[in-house]
Amino acid sequence: AEQLYHELIDDRSTTDEQKAVALRCLGTAMFFQERRDESQKIMEELVEKYSKYPSSYKALVFLAKLQEKNLEKSLALLKQAEKIAVSNEDAAAALDLTAAILNYTHGKHEEARRVWLEVKQKYPETYWGETAEDKIRASRLMEQFHQDMKAGRIDDLEEYFKQKGIHIDDGD
Repeated sequence: AEQLYHELIDDRSTTDEQKAVALRCLGTAMFFQERRDESQKIMEELVEKYSKYPSSYKALVFLAKLQEKNLEKSLALLKQAEKIAVSNEDAAAALDLTAAILNYTHGKHEEARRVWLEVKQKYPETYWGETAEDKIRASRLMEQFHQDMKAGRIDDLEEYFKQKGIHIDDGD
């Protein structure tokens, strides 16, 4: 498959939009072959050369996920993705991922809740806008749970969740 993508990219009759798609496919394939650095370079090339095509949005989101430990860089990539998104659904998804990275990777719960509120207000008709309130509520519960754990107020997890009205499905 890799050879085919290179042939498509190098072929003069391939349009720029098709090259963007081929680069995204190549970068994704490399990632799943555990060639992360090569994958990242391919995605960066896609964004640099073909920013006006939908594949660029997907590459930006991909790069943001790769960079999620580097909060500043990840958030900048997602902000760029939101700006070039071709639909409200994609724009909302980029913002939702921003909040998720803030909340789950960096523990910035309050900041994440502000972003989810923004998703809800800017994109109410999307899946992401419709589910934002649930995510805000879950973030509050997560933050409270961490505080209660640190303070030693949790002796029995099952009882704690029951008191909070949270049902944990253990698969039985």
